[in-house]
Amino acid sequence: MKAIQFKVNVPKYLITKTLSPRFKTITTSPLSCISLREVPIPTPIDENWVRVRTLKSGICGTDMSILNGKTSFSMQPYSSKSFVLGHEIVGEVVEKSTSVKNVREGDRVVIEWPHTCVTRGVKKQCPNCRRGQSNLCMNLTDGHLSPSVGIGFSYETGGGWGEYFIAHKSQIYKVPDQFSLEEAVLVEPFAVALHAVLRRYPPNGAKVLVLGAGTIGLLTIAALKMLPIRCKIYATAKYGFQEELAKEMGAHVVINPGKQDLYDVIAKESRGRLFKPSVGKRVIEGGVQRVYDTIATPDTIDDALRLTQPGGTVVTVGSAADAKGIDITPVWFREVDVIGSYAFSVENFRGRRKKTFDFAIELMKRNKRIPLHKLITHQFKLSQWKEAIRTAQLRGSSKAVKVVFSFD
Repeated sequence: MKAIQFKVNVPKYLITKTLSPRFKTITTSPLSCISLREVPIPTPIDENWVRVRTLKSGICGTDMSILNGKTSFSMQPYSSKSFVLGHEIVGEVVEKSTSVKNVREGDRVVIEWPHTCVTRGVKKQCPNCRRGQSNLCMNLTDGHLSPSVGIGFSYETGGGWGEYFIAHKSQIYKVPDQFSLEEAVLVEPFAVALHAVLRRYPPNGAKVLVLGAGTIGLLTIAALKMLPIRCKIYATAKYGFQEELAKEMGAHVVINPGKQDLYDVIAKESRGRLFKPSVGKRVIEGGVQRVYDTIATPDTIDDALRLTQPGGTVVTVGSAADAKGIDITPVWFREVDVIGSYAFSVENFRGRRKKTFDFAIELMKRNKRIPLHKLITHQFKLSQWKEAIRTAQLRGSSKAVKVVFSFD
């Protein structure tokens, strides 16, 4: 089958890391670690695995970080030597055993991609998997799979940037009949955003800031809007098309940091005061209760800490890596909590315990008025992979939000 495969090659990875900020085309050149190849169709590992034909698969910010060499080498122990990318997937079940009861051949499905003790065949499950926090599995190098975090990063399973992949029955969710393929492929990133919001749910009446208006930022706004809470949502957007979408998703105030003073806006809205130290950025006495940082660069994390009121929380949703130059004074001086959010899990919300995917699908079914499908701005065939990746890279000029490979 045809697939876009990543092969770990440290010299190539370092070349890409060094040159990609100036030369975007290096990401799809022979100097990069990826290429479109003919690879074997993945084979189900045992009777608990199914084979799925890919219908659509998104290009995620995490994928782009890998391609641009921005991920930390601390993730290397959890990476296969080669793998087919793609973890935002909607597909069709084409092969299963009688042991798999939750789906039938021909069903459209979405995939909860992280590997767990169950998918790895580890008999003694780790404490996190036993609690339902399978996104925090402690056995990512054990069992009958090679080291990897999940589908789209795993040698054995394949991924959504290929024509077929395999998934464990515990990772598969049937797509509701009323969902289009465009809505279905957004279930995974919406679950990521929903989990981030529920990691530190804002109180009623809170002022909340979402940094970034890419796919996850926009879906974080949508999650805040769909949940039963009254809060004022502020968001930052670099481009005009992002600003329009942020408002459609439910943001009350959208700030363009290139044209407006973010610190000034947040200070005024929170009735706070701005102070300018002799050296460094300004400080706000005031701020918002929650910041969801969907960009997670050193600059945005530093801003998030300064824009959060005493006792508030910063949730890092973006894939932060080697973040130098962050002033953590607010962490101890104002007891600002900083927590991470990774993938999805089991949510405990107002007395209900539910897997994030189930909760995400439920919210999407109930809130059709929020036009999530508008976030899919570009679709490409797999043979157009170079154009697709460049479109995702040059989102300012291409006006891209979610770029998708379409196999249907």
